[in-house]
Amino acid sequence: RYKHQVMKKGILALVITLCSLALVVILAAVLVSPLSKRYIVTHSKELTGRQINIDRLRINVFDGTLRIKGFKVAEADDTTDFAALGELHVKMSLPQLLNHRIIIKKIHLDSLYLNIIQNRETFNFSDMVQRFASDTAAVEKDTAGGSGWELGLYDILLENSTIKYHDKVVGADFGFRDLSLYIPGVYFAGKSTDVGLNLSLNDGGSIGMNLKYDMEKGEYNLGLGIRDLKLEDFLPYVRESVDIRSLDGRAGMELSIDGNLNHIMDFTATGSLFASEIDIKDRDSELLLSADSLYVGIEKIDLADKRVGISEIYVDKIASRLVLNADSTNNFSYLLSDTDEEEAQQSVEA
Repeated sequence: RYKHQVMKKGILALVITLCSLALVVILAAVLVSPLSKRYIVTHSKELTGRQINIDRLRINVFDGTLRIKGFKVAEADDTTDFAALGELHVKMSLPQLLNHRIIIKKIHLDSLYLNIIQNRETFNFSDMVQRFASDTAAVEKDTAGGSGWELGLYDILLENSTIKYHDKVVGADFGFRDLSLYIPGVYFAGKSTDVGLNLSLNDGGSIGMNLKYDMEKGEYNLGLGIRDLKLEDFLPYVRESVDIRSLDGRAGMELSIDGNLNHIMDFTATGSLFASEIDIKDRDSELLLSADSLYVGIEKIDLADKRVGISEIYVDKIASRLVLNADSTNNFSYLLSDTDEEEAQQSVEA
């Protein structure tokens, strides 16, 4: 009878202990999301130097799932958004941690917004880069000997995203809309990685990229396709060195680049460059150069051998206008900007 009572008390104590542990785990699972959200929003300034706001954050500690909605990072002045994210969904394989493997099974990002502003060598995110620079160096020093952990990132998807870029110095603006990116997997254990990227520009052009990279050998193949880029968007940069009124037309390229990251400058490239409806006006808004289409076939560019092979050059309906002035100058003489003209003149006088 005594042994029976002792056994019952032992079982009761075990049940109470297990229930208590279960209650603690459940409370932790319930509270981890709101506490994490509160901590990030409250301490974001001291952690990153920027105010971060989150509409909703949910962490499931049982299946390794993280969901974030309405994520925003403010500019340094707290008046506008530097970055925003409609939704983030991350799923991690928790059992793999026991095998010293960090396996992220899913990374889905929807409605990413990024506003990049450049003022000479400074960007609107330079303060954050400087803030984390010392921390990054310390981490690299601590992990220089290797950690023995494997890392794999799978099913990386970016959809419905927008990136804006503004150069304050020249007044240039570029934008990517409906940006999409899909990466089946990124491996950090000697496997190959495939990356696909598609960008749609605000003015209708597009940029497509496909990268195949063998991390063990360092070898890569990069396929790059650019279509219908507006030449007008590059006018502010061209005007830095050439005095023209307008630059119109569309341009693109198709390139296949093979190389090895262990010898970064030794790569080969083949493909083509093309443009259409080219129209360049001089500073008096008169025709300087025009062409219906331009095509350049690139047989091979080999930096290791310092060789560039052009298979063909085709120009359709090219036209130009030459005006001879009484002082022996012509309309091409004024192409150089005033600064370049002064430097050229000083060089001649010297």
